[in-house]
Amino acid sequence: MYIFFLIINLSISFIFYIFSNYIESVIFFIIWVFLFVYFSPFRVSRAKTNSKKANLLEKFNFNKNFFLKVVIPNIQKATYIIAFFFFYLSLYWISYSFSWDLFSIFTLVISFFLIVLFFYTLEQNNKVVFLIFRSNFVVYSLLYLFFYFYYFFLSKEINYIFVINSFLSIFWIICLLFYDKISPFFRRNLLYIYSLFHLFIFILFYLNYLFKIEFYILFTYLWMILSIIYFEYLPKIKALSIFDYTSKYFSIILNYIVLIYSMFLLFNLSHVSEILLILFIWFLFNIYIHYKFENYLSFSFVIATLILLYTKFFIWLEIKDFISYIIFIFSLPSLFISYTYLVKIKYINDNYFIHYSGLLFSLATILFYLFKFWDFDILHISILFLIESMLFLSSFVKLKKW
Repeated sequence: MYIFFLIINLSISFIFYIFSNYIESVIFFIIWVFLFVYFSPFRVSRAKTNSKKANLLEKFNFNKNFFLKVVIPNIQKATYIIAFFFFYLSLYWISYSFSWDLFSIFTLVISFFLIVLFFYTLEQNNKVVFLIFRSNFVVYSLLYLFFYFYYFFLSKEINYIFVINSFLSIFWIICLLFYDKISPFFRRNLLYIYSLFHLFIFILFYLNYLFKIEFYILFTYLWMILSIIYFEYLPKIKALSIFDYTSKYFSIILNYIVLIYSMFLLFNLSHVSEILLILFIWFLFNIYIHYKFENYLSFSFVIATLILLYTKFFIWLEIKDFISYIIFIFSLPSLFISYTYLVKIKYINDNYFIHYSGLLFSLATILFYLFKFWDFDILHISILFLIESMLFLSSFVKLKKW
């Protein structure tokens, strides 16, 4: 592989020189020199025989075993990714200089060749082949992630070769997840997370390209569907069962991100019917997560969703008078506290979350009302704090039991 990439870069430099593209020729020659010097096997042998360098490491108290057994092997593996990156970058520049379609054809041929090599050596569990296949996948898939965004933002047309190449990236994901059992578990987890993200972008791109759906609707609804699949169904596939917790954590974290994005849309769009539906589904999903795993971050988002929907409803009503604000300030906290009296709560701490959320909401909205309308009438303030005191007393009576 080392000699192969040296030949590729030197050939490209020579081709650019023939066509009088001297800047590109010099760039690829510098890349060739870097590959030759940095990745040369002779450089490793010199390092092994150079006692002065070894003594220098000893002076700085380096752990030799750690350096030789962990650091160097990881650097060697990283060189494959760097090599593939330079390789595809070289192909891109050459193709761009002659014809854009050449690049897609080159990547298609390389992909088929590596897939055939992968399955031909599959039973042998050849570490080098797996490393080449995995490194090429990372660079190749990152490249097509870039193309997805490029075609999406510039609204460019795609050809059938691009489609085949992009579907091959999904095929590569499947191959690695199902057959690559050589890599350490931590690295396989990282690859799995990246694969889930890549699959999401892949589906998002093609749905948007084919159906021209508004981005915010497509993004939120697609992630809602994939989150449920990632969380509940992917871990049930036997080959992916080892990624059970990884899949769930990834799904939950992105669930929070998209939920926050949906909350932002709720207050920044004129038509919110689609957002109301997505928030309702996220609400149910987070309740399910909390009651199954006692996840209080999910439970916090459940309460936050209720408060935001409640607030949006009263904003839509355009309330202005004092009586309407009393209803707005105290209805939701009263419902929260009453719920804990009427329904048996599964987890004890839920009572505290529900009560304190309601009380904080009422206090915050009282202050908002007073300073927005500058209403410091003694009668109004007395009524507000009388009802607030009743809420606090009701909360105290209930929470004292625990």
